[in-house]
Amino acid sequence: MSTIDNLIAFGIHPFAAKALTGNVREVTAGGATLGSATSIPNTAAIAYVIATNTGSGLKLPSITGDNGVLLNTPIVVFNFLGAAIQVYASNSCTITGSGASASGDTGVTVATCNGLQFWPVTTTSWIYN
Repeated sequence: MSTIDNLIAFGIHPFAAKALTGNVREVTAGGATLGSATSIPNTAAIAYVIATNTGSGLKLPSITGDNGVLLNTPIVVFNFLGAAIQVYASNSCTITGSGASASGDTGVTVATCNGLQFWPVTTTSWIYN
């Protein structure tokens, strides 16, 4: 599966690359806390993890603002690693789903070879399933 970055490297204009890939982004997990976790690009509709770099954490983008995602814009995280990863909410946000809530350095676990879909529902909260 080609990513936006792959197509841009071949000389395709970024707008065309975005349209062709459906906003799929390859992400390398890293860090074990909110502060050190790898940020998911705010342009990713689908983030798939195939590598890790000293940790297994991903941080959801901020909600709204110049560098954030819009409300009700889903992000799907697929974990293709051989181990579970943690997904953290950006600062001052919570993640709620499956009867539990996570914030700060408490993340949501995505098991190996599984995926979760995250939606920003307010400027300070995400839900997932």
